Amino acid sequence: SARKKARSAGVTSTAESNRTPLSEGQLRSLVQLLTVSVLDASSASNITSCASSTESALLQSSCLLLVREIVAAKVLLPELYDLVKSLGDQLVLSPRRATREAAASILVTFILTYPVGDKRLDSQVRQLVTNCSGFEFEEGRLSALDALHSLAKKQAYAQLFFLAMTLQLLNDGSLKCRVKAADVIASLVRRVSKELLSEQFLQFGLKWMGSLDNSEGSDSSASSRSLVIAGVQVCSLLVQHRADIMKRQAATLFLLARTALLRYLHCRPADLLLEAPRKEVGEEEQVEVAQEKAEEEGIAGSGEGADWAVLYQVLLLLERCLTHLGPAAELACVDPGDLSSDTSPPPLMLLVLEALLFPHAWVRAVCCRLLLLYLSQRDVTRLTSDAISASNLPSFELLTRPNGLYQLGRRLCVCLSQAGQATGALVEAASAAAVFTVRAMFRQTEGDGAAWLMQRLRGVGTDSQRTGPRRLLVLRLYLLLLREEQDPLFWTRFSHHLVEVASRACLSVQPAQGGLLDSSSPEPQQQQQQQQVAEEVLALVEQRVGSQQFLGVLAAVQRRLQQAKASRKQQLAAEAVTDPRAFAAKKVERQQQKKGARKRRNLRFDATKGTNKRPRKN
Repeated sequence: SARKKARSAGVTSTAESNRTPLSEGQLRSLVQLLTVSVLDASSASNITSCASSTESALLQSSCLLLVREIVAAKVLLPELYDLVKSLGDQLVLSPRRATREAAASILVTFILTYPVGDKRLDSQVRQLVTNCSGFEFEEGRLSALDALHSLAKKQAYAQLFFLAMTLQLLNDGSLKCRVKAADVIASLVRRVSKELLSEQFLQFGLKWMGSLDNSEGSDSSASSRSLVIAGVQVCSLLVQHRADIMKRQAATLFLLARTALLRYLHCRPADLLLEAPRKEVGEEEQVEVAQEKAEEEGIAGSGEGADWAVLYQVLLLLERCLTHLGPAAELACVDPGDLSSDTSPPPLMLLVLEALLFPHAWVRAVCCRLLLLYLSQRDVTRLTSDAISASNLPSFELLTRPNGLYQLGRRLCVCLSQAGQATGALVEAASAAAVFTVRAMFRQTEGDGAAWLMQRLRGVGTDSQRTGPRRLLVLRLYLLLLREEQDPLFWTRFSHHLVEVASRACLSVQPAQGGLLDSSSPEPQQQQQQQQVAEEVLALVEQRVGSQQFLGVLAAVQRRLQQAKASRKQQLAAEAVTDPRAFAAKKVERQQQKKGARKRRNLRFDATKGTNKRPRKN
């Protein structure tokens, strides 16, 4: 190894000192020496000690630097072709990141600039594509994907790269590799011609996405779901990067998306078209039972090919369509279809409304974002879009449908009630949509619908069983409503709802007797956030209604809370006489809760001091 290093350094120094071009024989010998040096240094790095590995790394980096200069000079030698072929293996096999990056750069430069025969070029490109998916370790696949991303400008292999990266995007278990595969497809989509994009890429995506129409009885199979997901992801990338072409396909995309949603939501069009009554139907219990069933069957997790994955990808496609395609997507979104047919999929927003009750939180989150995009194009007074009104085409508007606002408000309350399983995106989008719904109900139903929805939100915020995330969520929703709504009549009628929830939040932060917190109380950090938001809500309510009315509402709310507290004490005292056994059981339960709260407080105090005491045994 030292002899080879000295020989390579001697040849390099001689060439630099003399400044004379090397002969063909000298170049041939140099390339052969570099080939052996690169391979030996790579093998030595895996089996030698740390010091030897460092020396081999320096030797390999020097050799690769020299190879890069030779390739840049466009030296034509048969041995150089063999050297580049060995670098294609080092691109995925080398444990060093710098070596993989240098090998990828040399290989890409060689393929793009050197005269290479069709068979050799095809072999090298296909080997690179195979390494993207066939190599075991993530680092090697990422290096191959980086090289393929640089080769995406070579449009002769656009279809090969497109199909390979679509499979990579669908099957690779690494998130980084999937993101890189999507980048390769996006680079291809931006570079290819309109004819190639329309005749091949788009047709592949639409055919895969519509494969449900030809799959009789196999809609639940993993292969069918995977094919639909592949088509949806391809169309989503096309919409994001070539919106100029996809605007013409908006109606087709929305029709296929409606068909997929109807199939994987497992519902019938006739049930969705029924005008549901305003009364409660127990949606929260339905979602909780569905979540428990999904966890038992392994559906709610990240299982490959599950129904939730298809719904999630389809809804993401619709979100991108509404974001990038403009009026074309907006018109397709309100397409009524054939409402009299049992086989035709129902309007899109009815399916989105049904998906708000799906057990998986990711599906509900993207549903809320999609719904928010739909509502952002409409005004709370007219509930219609300007583009839809100007088109004079038949449309299906969810908000102007009988009981449409009630259905929307009820399902949004279900999403907000599931605060324990909700993500940040779901909470933000659902809160913004709920604010729009409250304001629209106040103007469209003469305040009756707004009163019903505000009362239900008040119930979510004052629930004493799960006070933590739900109450904080409702308080933040109230803040958003206070900033959006300017009508003084609204706040005159509904200010007591906000004051009651905020007052309960401030009272729940105060410790009980003995300095202990109840077991159902939120954590200290969440308590601090809850108190800050509650104080901000009270201050904004006072600005909206005036100090005199605010003090009257606050006094009435405090009297009602004190009366409720006194009534509970009377019930407990009566229960101690009429049913002493039940009273004793509750008393023991409260003592256990206080003991647990004291234990958790001591553990938090020890953690802040840096001590780690073992809890005492009972």
